[in-house]
Amino acid sequence: MPLNSTRNRALACRIKFYRNDFLNLLLVGIFIRLLRVPSRYLIPLLLMISTIGVYSANQNVMDLVLMSAFGVLGYYMRGHGYPVAPVILGFVLGNRLEDALRKSMIMSQGNPIILVSRPIPLFFWLIV
Repeated sequence: MPLNSTRNRALACRIKFYRNDFLNLLLVGIFIRLLRVPSRYLIPLLLMISTIGVYSANQNVMDLVLMSAFGVLGYYMRGHGYPVAPVILGFVLGNRLEDALRKSMIMSQGNPIILVSRPIPLFFWLIV
């Protein structure tokens, strides 16, 4: 059987899944003890690890600037009571929604009536 067959890939994914579960069960005590670490030690450690990880991904200082800007934005939003879930949804679904809108506009040759001409999109527009 070839090494890259679908069956072998599915088996490899299953093994990874169980391995991760096994490691999580073994390390749950350490994770619980991490919760007891005071924030004054944990936050600088996480900031350092995040900074090293962001910089090491592309060796680009602009990535550090973006990380800092989004950190300040998140701090501002939390301080002023903005909900976090819509922002995360926007980042996750934004590209997909933009692609779908572009395809719809191409199919309709630029006519925006396609966005309300069917019952399902019209229903969602009415909800919004």
